[in-house]
Amino acid sequence: MKHPGSPARGNRTLRLIRLPGSAGPVLRCLGELSVTTVEALRRELNLLLPLGHRALTLNLTGCTALDATGIAALLDCCGKLRAQGRQLILVAGPGPAAELLSALAIPLLLPVYPDEAAAAIAARDGAPEVEAPVSWKGARERSLSRWQAIADALD
Repeated sequence: MKHPGSPARGNRTLRLIRLPGSAGPVLRCLGELSVTTVEALRRELNLLLPLGHRALTLNLTGCTALDATGIAALLDCCGKLRAQGRQLILVAGPGPAAELLSALAIPLLLPVYPDEAAAAIAARDGAPEVEAPVSWKGARERSLSRWQAIADALD
C-alpha cells in the first residue's frame, strides 16, 4: 500500500540503521518496506535474532511505504521471537505506518509505540534499567560477551 508523500516509483529503497538499546537492538527502517525491499530487512533480522536479546525494537516511523510483504515479515519475526520467549516491539509514531498497522489491527497482536522512549520503557518490562552502551566499542564488547556465553553454554 503506497502512502501519500512516498518517494517516486524509481526510488524504492530501504535503509536500515541498527542501534544498541537497553533491552536489545533498535532497528530503524527508512524508506519503502515492500516486496522490492523486504529482503534487506529479513537479512538484518536473521543477523539479530540469534543474539538472544530480550527484545528487538523495530522503528517504522521513517517508512514511506509499507505493504503486505513488509507486514508479513514483521509478523514472521514476531512469531520467531515469541517462540523463544522474547518480543518484537514496533515504533510507528503518528505517520502512515501507524495508520496502516492500526487499520490491520496489528496493535492487538504486538505492541506498537509512538516513539523509541516509550518502547524502551516497555522493553524493560519493569526490570531495572540497563544502560545502553555509550559507544560502538561498548556495544561490540557486550555482543562478544553474549556470544562467548552462548558458546560456553553449547560446550
